[in-house]
Amino acid sequence: MKLMTLMQLKPIKSVLLSGLLLLLTPLAFGHGAESEPLNPHGGEAVHAGPYNLELLVEGTRLSLYVSDDHNHPVAVAGAQAEAVILANKQKTRLTLSHDDANRLVGQGSFAADPQMKVIVSLQLPGAKKVTGLFRPLQ
Repeated sequence: MKLMTLMQLKPIKSVLLSGLLLLLTPLAFGHGAESEPLNPHGGEAVHAGPYNLELLVEGTRLSLYVSDDHNHPVAVAGAQAEAVILANKQKTRLTLSHDDANRLVGQGSFAADPQMKVIVSLQLPGAKKVTGLFRPLQ
């Protein structure tokens, strides 16, 4: 059996490499602008696992909106969620309850602070718990 020379292998390598690059190209563009979290309710939006979370602070009420990676609303019925609010050198815990199709809300006794941080933990039924860090007033 005759061995292939180096010159005969170069075209084969080029074809294989070109084919591989063509197959991988769609993966490079799989997450574009459509996967960036949106904030249609005027809150701060962050990625948390497979979800986009938007937190809105209105006085002493928190609203958490949940959408998927393509910004489609995700049903939150049966979800468990908690917010830890760090504001004015105090720590406040709030349980967030199902309020609307993709919204969880909680009411507490905290004073909004420009340096405020909110850590939200969310677990939807049958899914892993995710956590998001928000700085909603900065």
